[in-house]
Amino acid sequence: MVEATCGIPRDRLIAVAEALCRNSGRERTSAFCYAVGWTQHTTGVQNIRTACIIQLLLVTWAAGRGIMALRGHASIQVPRHPYAV
Repeated sequence: MVEATCGIPRDRLIAVAEALCRNSGRERTSAFCYAVGWTQHTTGVQNIRTACIIQLLLVTWAAGRGIMALRGHASIQVPRHPYAV
């Protein structure tokens, strides 16, 4: 289904899933870390949602794992108040 819908070969999807599972345990953590490119891409929301779904399906969601936005500064996603100094 993924191959037909997204064009990703089945073996590549399985390789990614296996790599995430191998790197997810008590002593290791897996996380998707992304920069601004994912959110500015035309399919950015779908990319981040897909990463979340993959981690939920593989049950790799725990402390220190997840989806992490890498930003140059903390205020990039926070709208400024018009009266902020």
